[in-house]
Amino acid sequence: MTQERMGQLPALAAATMTATSACGDADSPRLEPQPRIVSYWVDPEFIDLGETAQISWAVENASD
Repeated sequence: MTQERMGQLPALAAATMTATSACGDADSPRLEPQPRIVSYWVDPEFIDLGETAQISWAVENASD
């Protein structure tokens, strides 16, 4: 995997979490804590085939 491609994955994760944290219920007085990404892996088989990477997200509830 190239360094350029590896550098794009954290940006994707940040964009995903930004979109997730923007969601909320208008009726609830406060939003529940959103999960935060703690690790990910990319299956090399999909990279070798030139397909979109299959990313597995490990999440845990963030308590801010």
